[in-house]
Amino acid sequence: MTVTFRIQDIPQILGPRLAQLWLSDRACDRAVTCVTCVEQMDDAVNALSGELMILGEGPSTGTYALQILEGRVVSAAGLLLSPCSLSEGEQRQIRDLAVNGPIAVGMLDPGVDPRSTVSVLSRAVATSFGNIDIAGLHVAGTLQNLAETLGRLVGNSVTIESPTHEVLANSPTGRDVDQDRVDTILRRRAAARIMEHADFKDFVSRVRSSDWPLHLEPHPELGHSGRVAMRIFADGELFGIIWVTDTASPLNDRDYAAIRQAAEVAAAIFSRGQIATRREAMLRAELLEDVIKGRISNPENVRTVALSVGWNVDRLQQALVVAIDDFESFRLRRAGRSGAAWRWEQERLMELVKLEVLAIDPDAVVGMRSSSVVILLDAGSEPASERKAAAMRLAGSIVRRTAAFLEDTRVTVGVGRDFPSFEHMAESFRQAELAVELGQTLWGGNRALHYDDLGIHRVLFALREHEGMVPAALQNIISHDQEHGTDYVLTLATYLRHMGRLRTAATELGIHRNTLEYRIGRIAQLAELDLENADNRLALELGIRLLELGGGNTRTTTRHPAPETT
Repeated sequence: MTVTFRIQDIPQILGPRLAQLWLSDRACDRAVTCVTCVEQMDDAVNALSGELMILGEGPSTGTYALQILEGRVVSAAGLLLSPCSLSEGEQRQIRDLAVNGPIAVGMLDPGVDPRSTVSVLSRAVATSFGNIDIAGLHVAGTLQNLAETLGRLVGNSVTIESPTHEVLANSPTGRDVDQDRVDTILRRRAAARIMEHADFKDFVSRVRSSDWPLHLEPHPELGHSGRVAMRIFADGELFGIIWVTDTASPLNDRDYAAIRQAAEVAAAIFSRGQIATRREAMLRAELLEDVIKGRISNPENVRTVALSVGWNVDRLQQALVVAIDDFESFRLRRAGRSGAAWRWEQERLMELVKLEVLAIDPDAVVGMRSSSVVILLDAGSEPASERKAAAMRLAGSIVRRTAAFLEDTRVTVGVGRDFPSFEHMAESFRQAELAVELGQTLWGGNRALHYDDLGIHRVLFALREHEGMVPAALQNIISHDQEHGTDYVLTLATYLRHMGRLRTAATELGIHRNTLEYRIGRIAQLAELDLENADNRLALELGIRLLELGGGNTRTTTRHPAPETT
């Protein structure tokens, strides 16, 4: 006996009550496990696997139906609607979605009360189940409960595995135990001697493309007594395989039907998990963006949302920014291979960063932005110097591991100060971003920098947009270099950095001391300034530093040593 009530049987069951049924090839063979009348969208979102939903009449019926068909509900098998609640435009949209999607849609006759069809369809469900308690599968909720329920239903041991044969759930082992099942359960993975066997490989290949359970013959030499396998599959994605032994109790048609139903339920469990994971990821990303940008109008709301996704905001935290060096070039180098190649590289970076961060702080928040990864890290309760040192060790490790494991990818990691309240996290983020920008602009990237170690460069960064900060005297020297091909700006920068010590500066420039002395005299003439005057020297050095900060040509400017970090 098999389950006979499937979506494609609805016209026969309802007769003239049903005006139209739209269903795709994916939906036509789905079994109906229960029938409910749904009034609100929240009830639909929590639908059971195989549920046939009848939407009550109301002004929101069309909106709810479109939300269900556009992916808000993945478990339902079908949807019944009254055309009286829908506009012509909504009916067209619903039809287009139904003929291509996994959920069938039926339109009742305009004179039929949607609620009156519930009893008719419910009797059909009860009759189709007969003595098979398949309904119990559909309320299992988790893979483990599903494995145990199916095991009791068919009288044999059940294992649910991932596509790579990792054990996700298993029923208690009965008298049908064999060495293969023992090894698989203990190791939480199918044994290599089985997976590498030619017959097994061929069998799994067939299972992955079959809509029906298949039987694998026993292989006593491998400690394997035979199995029935059914793929867990939905919307083009293979989620796993259900394995059922057939030695404790011979399997019949009803058992095969139950296994197939269990595979549908398992697919719904996986799909719900995927949607929940995606929703949580989107929520965390939105929350992270609001916090680091300082968009906090109601701290209590932020705290509530943060706790719902497992982020404890009430702890001492600091921001780190991991930025890809020379990002535009990085993206263009990969654009030629594939449109998604550079995104794949970003995902690899994200995974590498997560491995480093979560090993230190399992509750850290790690999020991807366009050209960087943001980390909100627990600063700990140690003294400030130790907290800083720990953050810098992590930052340095990320820089080194990226260079070692990601070919042709280098990053700069900026670390902001720690703050006791998430309301101030935006400030820590801005500090980390500044450390990254200066690290890439002044020192070529591929390094870790803490905001506190930037020194005078923090002030220079604040001044860089002010007009007139590069003095006219320095502009004269720049113009002379451009017109005559001289290196007077570089010469002046080196001279000022060595505080006027001619011999030391000349050695660095690779010229004779007398040559340098002549050039300094010439520079003083061009600048029309007395270089013995401390204020003049300060104004020129400040202008040169601002040129460096703006990414000036290294032929005319010189890079200062990066700050030493703890």
